[in-house]
Amino acid sequence: MDQGHMKVSVIIPVYKDWDCLRLCLDALSSQTYPLSSTEILVVNNDAKEAVPADLQAPSSCSILYESAPGAYAARNRGLSEAKGELICFTDADCRPSADWLARIVDVFQNREDVDILGGQIRVDASLKSKRLVDVYELLYSFRQEEYVVIKSFAATANMSARRKVFDSAGGFDASLFSGGDKDWGVRAVSNGFTIEYSDKPSVTHPVRTVPELLRKIRRLTGGRLEKKVRKDGLARCRLSYLVALPFKILPPTGVVKSLYLQKGISRVMRLKVYGFLYLIKLIKAYERGCILLFKSDPERK
Repeated sequence: MDQGHMKVSVIIPVYKDWDCLRLCLDALSSQTYPLSSTEILVVNNDAKEAVPADLQAPSSCSILYESAPGAYAARNRGLSEAKGELICFTDADCRPSADWLARIVDVFQNREDVDILGGQIRVDASLKSKRLVDVYELLYSFRQEEYVVIKSFAATANMSARRKVFDSAGGFDASLFSGGDKDWGVRAVSNGFTIEYSDKPSVTHPVRTVPELLRKIRRLTGGRLEKKVRKDGLARCRLSYLVALPFKILPPTGVVKSLYLQKGISRVMRLKVYGFLYLIKLIKAYERGCILLFKSDPERK
């Protein structure tokens, strides 16, 4: 690694997503920041699937394996091997901008008061699209600035931190299959570390399909519920669920004004988005009920 540049480790968990990973690695191999000062740690989270023989990776890239299921377990595996002063995270389906690492390093070198950085996550879509998923993703997914400023965490699709933060706050909770970035960020900030948002280091995320979105929502719902059950107990969570259920299946009201005021989308699309938000609300209620009342396994992947 170059002696004149800050050493950076990039950690990328992957699970059966090699085609997207190829695009991610192509973007990382074209960074303006020196590859000689960068190590890329790809963590294969599927013990049954070997790395494709034709996978092209930068010379600074290493492939690691983590048999414990879950992206947070995979990220911890990367952390255990990382040697950089800065630890940067992205996902296999993200494409970092060419100056992604250079922008990250610039913040940390010039702002000693910043310990954790959340960067912009762009959605590869337009509000003028006629596809519901495009508009929904643009309006409601990857609101990184809100996560950082209001909720004190950054989504790991574009999150970086000084090594000392992990040395002090520890790694991710590997028992979680969703929400581990929030859990870690809140823990680190409560330990006195600072977090900041910047729209300069950006990654682009593809629009997900409706089934992919619904699986993600189920996973997030189950992950949050698991934490609550651990804290409050199963019986109390069951009672709370049953008491609140009539309200949980009512159409959402809090989004009506913001959708009405949203510019750039048609009235028909507003109605479609509202209907999809209602479907999501029902799915969350259904998922909670399955887990609490029938002991169904939460969505994992």
